[in-house]
Amino acid sequence: MSRINYIEFDYDPKKILEETKELTGNIFTFKLEKEKVSKISKILGLTFIKDILYFNWPPQLYGTIHKDLDVETREYTNTYSLILPLENCGDLYINWFDSKQEVDETIKRGFSSQIRVSPSLEEQDSILLENQKLNQPAFIKDIDQWHNAENKSDEIARFINIRFYKFVNYEKSLDLVKKNIRSR
Repeated sequence: MSRINYIEFDYDPKKILEETKELTGNIFTFKLEKEKVSKISKILGLTFIKDILYFNWPPQLYGTIHKDLDVETREYTNTYSLILPLENCGDLYINWFDSKQEVDETIKRGFSSQIRVSPSLEEQDSILLENQKLNQPAFIKDIDQWHNAENKSDEIARFINIRFYKFVNYEKSLDLVKKNIRSR
């Protein structure tokens, strides 16, 4: 079962990079402010976007294995998200894991002070199940399962991760993207 649905999506990465240029010197992950989310939503022609995470993924970085779970509320986010590569994503991967043992998911380890903390899994306690490239627009399924991002290149990879409101299920989000393509 593929956890990635690569899609055709007409967008201009340069416009998003211009809108987020103040973040390009920083490393790792940033949850964008609502004003930025609104501007990027308009650039993309998409509605019902709740959050956008902006990533500056350093060269040769093997990210923390985690689940996208809000530890404080104990609620899972949507089980999918939309990934849009912006720059240097030719050797960017998402890896999926299983745990060798039961894990205490209340451990709070975050990626940045600007986003929610997520449960994490130590690499030695994990079993790699599959990996797939993140080099083109794609819907990622099962983000509530153990996964990480890995940049195998020698350059910083920049991409965004779009989270829709919970009432927008996976099928509806696919429809939103298709409507956007037809309307351009």
